[in-house]
This record gives sequence, C-alpha cells and structure tokens, in this order.
Amino acid sequence: MQYPVFIVLLVLFSLCSKADEIMTDSSQIRTAIVLTSTKSRSGIALDSATTKIVRLDNGVLDSYRQSTDYDYGFDPPPTSSFGESIRRWISMKLSEFFTNIVPYYVWEIIVYVIAIGSIIALVASIMKTGLFSLVTGKKSQHLSFSEIAEDIHGMDFPSLIAQSILSGEYRYSVRLHYLHILKILTDAELIIWKPEYSRPKPLNWEGSYSRYDKIPYGTKIFHDILPSIISADTLIDFSDTPYEFYEVFSDTTSSVYISVSREFKADSLDTQALRDFAELGNTVFIAAYQYSRDFENGMKISCDFNYSNRQDTSHSENFVSPYLKVKKPFILRRGFYHAYFDSVDATNTTIMAVDSNNYPTLVRLDVGRGEIILSSNPLAFTNYTFMHPYNYGYIERVLSMIPEGKSTIYWSDYYSIGGQESPSPFRAWLQNPALKYVLWLGIITTLLYLFLYGRRKQRMIPVMMPPSNMTLEFTKTVGTLYFEHGNHKNLAEKKILHFLEFIRSRFYLKTNELDASFVEQLAERTSIDIVQLQHLFAHIRSIRSSASISEESLVALSASIDSVYRDCGEYKGI
Repeated sequence: MQYPVFIVLLVLFSLCSKADEIMTDSSQIRTAIVLTSTKSRSGIALDSATTKIVRLDNGVLDSYRQSTDYDYGFDPPPTSSFGESIRRWISMKLSEFFTNIVPYYVWEIIVYVIAIGSIIALVASIMKTGLFSLVTGKKSQHLSFSEIAEDIHGMDFPSLIAQSILSGEYRYSVRLHYLHILKILTDAELIIWKPEYSRPKPLNWEGSYSRYDKIPYGTKIFHDILPSIISADTLIDFSDTPYEFYEVFSDTTSSVYISVSREFKADSLDTQALRDFAELGNTVFIAAYQYSRDFENGMKISCDFNYSNRQDTSHSENFVSPYLKVKKPFILRRGFYHAYFDSVDATNTTIMAVDSNNYPTLVRLDVGRGEIILSSNPLAFTNYTFMHPYNYGYIERVLSMIPEGKSTIYWSDYYSIGGQESPSPFRAWLQNPALKYVLWLGIITTLLYLFLYGRRKQRMIPVMMPPSNMTLEFTKTVGTLYFEHGNHKNLAEKKILHFLEFIRSRFYLKTNELDASFVEQLAERTSIDIVQLQHLFAHIRSIRSSASISEESLVALSASIDSVYRDCGEYKGI
C-alpha cells in the first residue's frame, strides 16, 4: 500500500514543480514584454492608409452559388442551445488553460483517464450491469419489453379488424386500417417508402477550415479563388510546421503565408520562423480563434474571448480605415462568444478592424520589411461568407491589405487538418515508388506464407516396425545346429537343465536329488499324473548315466518335457 501512495505523491510533486517552472518562465517573459491594452488604445496606431479595394469576380461567385454543394441559404446558421454554448465556451477555456499553463503530459494523463473510464463504461454496458452495479455489486433494474416484427403483406387485415372491434380494441383497429391502406397502396406501387429520400440531409455546421470541404465552414472557395484575387502566379499547398516550411522557403522575398484554423498552436521555433519569413519582405496572414502562448509571447499580443448568454447576439465587424469602413457593419456570425485581441505591442501594431464592442479583431504587425496580419475570426474566410450576398465584401477589404506583387501563395493545412506526413516508420519507403512496391510485395508475400504454411510442419516420421521376438528363431537355430552334428546327449543335457530351472523358479523345489520324494512333491504342485512324472525322471536319469543317446531317445525326452510344459500352461511351441 505504501508504494502506490509514494508514486502518487511523486507524480504530484513533479507536476507541481513543472507547473511552477512554467509559471516562472511565463512571468519572466511577461515582465520583459510591455503590452498595451486595446481597450485604452493609448499609443496604438489605427489604420488610416489609402487602400484600393480588390474586387471578387461576381461571375466566379455566381458559379459557386448555382452549385447545390454551396446552397446554404441566406439565413444565418442555426444557433446552438444555451447549454451547448456554455459547453463550448468552457471547453475553449479549458483548452487555453491546459495549453498555456498546465504541462502537456497532465493533459495526456487526463486523456488516458477518460479513455479508461470510457472502456469501463463500454464493458459495463456490454455486460448490462451498469456502472453502479460494478461498484456496489447490485444488479441494475431493467424494464421488460419485447419487440414484435410484423409483415403487413402476410396479415389478414379483415379478420384482424373484425376481431379487434369485437374485443373493444378500437385504437388497434384504427392502426390496422392504416396498415391495410399502406398495404394496398404499396401493392399497387402507388407509393414507395424510402426514408433517405424523404428526409433532407442536414448541413454540417462544424468548423473544419479545410480547403477540401464544401460545407459552410470549410475554406475551399477561399483556397480556389485566392490566386486570382492577389494576382499570384503560384499556389503551393503544404502540411508542414512553419519551422519546416521556413527551412525550405527561406530564400523567398515576395510571398504570402496563409493559415486559417480554429487554433494556431505554434511553438517558439514556429513563431520565430514566421517572424524571420516576414522580415524578408513576405506577408503572413493567420486567422484563428485561439493562439498558443508561445506565439502570443513571440508576437507580443494577447487574445481573449467575449461571452454572452443571449441567443440573439450577432458578431459584427467593421474596419477602422475610412477608405475601408462601411456604413452597415459586416454581420459575420451569430453565437455566444467571439475572440478579440486584448493587448498588443504598440510599437509595431496597427488596428485594422474592430467588432461591435470596439475590440480589435484584425491587426497588422510590422516586422522588418514585411508584415504579419492576424485575425481573430477564422469563420469570416469560410465558404458561408463567400456565398453571403453582402459579407463577402469583408474578405475583399482584408485581402486588399496584402501588398501587391506577391508571386507565390503558401497555403498551410497544418493547423486545420493536421500534418499529412505519414507517422509510419516505413514513410521513407512509401515516398519512393520502387521501394513502396517492394514493401507491399514483401508484406503480401509474408501474409501468403503465413496463410499457406502457418500450420505446424516437421520432417516425415519414418514407419518403425515393432521389434520381433527372435527367441524362437534362436532356439530353432541352436537346436538345428546340435541335431546336425548328432550330439544328442549334449542337446538333451541342455534341455534337462532348462527344464529343471523351470521347476525351481516356478514351483520352488530343489532339483539336487531327483528321487521319489521330489517326484511326489512335483506331482502335488503341478497336479500331473505321478506315473507320467516317474517315467519322465527315470528317462532323465537314464540319459545322464549314458555316454550317448539315440535320436529316438532325444525326441521322446523332448516330447515328455513339452507335455509337462503344456500341462503347466507354459508351452510355447516350436
């Protein structure tokens, strides 16, 4: 029990130490950077430059409007419920908190805890016991119900309707009448029931900010018509971090870097790379609700959110410059909150646009020979704004702030749809066509080998015959040898010795003296006729006393001994 407690205390100590380091570093950075609040506007420059407004091609916009893929209607998107708005606001605040203050591995721990809790809930639902029963051990109460599948084409409606009326079930009778009418109409093919055709597909109002999406809050239109608006020669799409981007395109001096996403989570290296890119004379345009702490520190800005619990609130913006300002503000979004720049560095920042609360939503940072334009409303650059009959003028004025003469546009997808580089350890192989074919061929060959030869294999087992009993063959061979040499006395002696050994081991009798007493004991133990045994042992004594015996005497001895073996159940036969 002591070890888990020690581990928990150690983890808490390390988290507190890490958080203290981060807070110390953040306080040091904030102390070194002097920011000016945008509410006071003290010393902050306001845009007043003469700007020529670029115009979008109405013919191109009309071609998009005529497409059913972009038929969003002119009404504002449906607003979320009050509870949904609070949930979204809390999630963004928590995301900002965990991103900028708490160490990243704490968030990973929370994700793991949520994942484990989800797995437990899933297992509990599969087991149909519920989370409460897993803790208390009590079974949860379930309502009993049954599902009935009815085939209206196999039902006898007249009889069923009559039975229901007789039993007083008038509601059931009405239902049967309705089903009967449906059966008649479907049999006559007057109606065809297809729910997917009668139910319109709802619009997806999620903010993907992807250049591939035609949904309202995608950026496909912005991506496709951007080169014609800025008069750029080339549009390059990439999914690398700004740091990796700058390593490849660090020599360009007349380009535009564009990123539209919900959150711009650039670290210190990415932030410095974008500053270096802008100092060369390039333009960086970024639109996001939330910026990382490293990016805010590097750019000397601070972003915040404005929250409202009124469902009829609208987010409107207008420009500061008299050359861009319009009489009717651009109502870009309905909702419960919107982002704005809370504080900026007054030495190099110019406010370009403000919202209805006079908070800056579009600022320009002069960096070296270039500039960095930041927007706190990425939805203003989505497909929905382009299709709106009035609000697309906001995009025209924003793009007018990009200096002329930009030859190349670099569109970044890294913070909207993520990096496209494969995390596979075989990515080097997959990038080369020849190595890619070799890799896939090896994988397919391995799978075929496992499928065809996956079962256990071994060498062929030879068929081994059981060892045969060679005792009889040996006996026959020895007997034949003695018989051919004619030494019948020697052969008879060996047979007598073998017979006497049998008597000693089987009946436990001494065979030193083969007298009448021995014969009587053997007859009692073997239940053999004593006369037969007397003749046998008389024959044995005769053979032992003779110098040689005839063949007939040997055969008679063998027959007599075999007869005793047979009576004792030990005769094997030769």
